[in-house]
Amino acid sequence: MGLDVVFRARSKFDPRYSTEVGYFGKVNFILTYFNISDDMNCTSIEVSHEQLHAFVNDLHKELIQHKANKTCSPISQKFTTKRVFFGGSTEYDTTYWESMMSVYNWVKQLDTSHVFDWDKDNLEMFISW
Repeated sequence: MGLDVVFRARSKFDPRYSTEVGYFGKVNFILTYFNISDDMNCTSIEVSHEQLHAFVNDLHKELIQHKANKTCSPISQKFTTKRVFFGGSTEYDTTYWESMMSVYNWVKQLDTSHVFDWDKDNLEMFISW
């Protein structure tokens, strides 16, 4: 039980078909970045290729700033933590930065590889807590 963020490839040709392509548990800064409000529990939102590309670039900038300045909290308000029911820690500790690196690596791989076919699928993010 807790915050789950599931990314799915949903077929443009048959919306009944979807495949999980990514999962993050209790990584609540994703909610802040995508402006997920408290009333959006159990909601799916579509993430465009442009949004995913912006996300990976913003994550990269944040991680570079953290490494250079050894900051504890994020530089950008886009990555502040969000308190939700069983949503994980709101501390800016080692776990936060490890989660950010994990999300960055996954998004970068999805954004730059040919694993995800934007012509055939939509990227959907399902959020529940």
